[in-house]
Amino acid sequence: MLIFSLQAIHLTQGQGCPNMCTCLETSVDCSFEGFTQIPNNIPSTTTRLDLSENSITSIDHLALAGLTSLLALDIKSNPLVCCSMVEFVDWVNGRSWDYLDEFCIDHNKTTDITMFNTSDCIMPEPCSIKGKESDNKSGKGSDNKSGKWLNNKSGIT
Repeated sequence: MLIFSLQAIHLTQGQGCPNMCTCLETSVDCSFEGFTQIPNNIPSTTTRLDLSENSITSIDHLALAGLTSLLALDIKSNPLVCCSMVEFVDWVNGRSWDYLDEFCIDHNKTTDITMFNTSDCIMPEPCSIKGKESDNKSGKGSDNKSGKWLNNKSGIT
């Protein structure tokens, strides 16, 4: 029976499971592996992705864009930096989730990602993130169209 289980995991990995992760049906577990970024080759049919307990500081929204079936994303216990993830926060806002609950750190405080206000980001001079250009006085983005409070659990803003 153990041999069968190992063969099933190996078969799944051969179909696109990321190296150092475990895939079972539509769940991908990449927790506790020391990743500093989201691994490649996550199957597009993934519904649950566990990236907890790694060393990820920023999430590129494009790394998850192909995961159209994703319902649960566990990113707890990563040293996430809020303002390095403005596009990810916007991506999160456009989704409805069964589970997404994590914090990021910015300006010496911890903030729930689903409540992070992207207009609070202090950007270095000169800087442009997704159409936001920093002004010379505050260092904050002058465009507030992304500066909304997020509630991705309901998918409504």
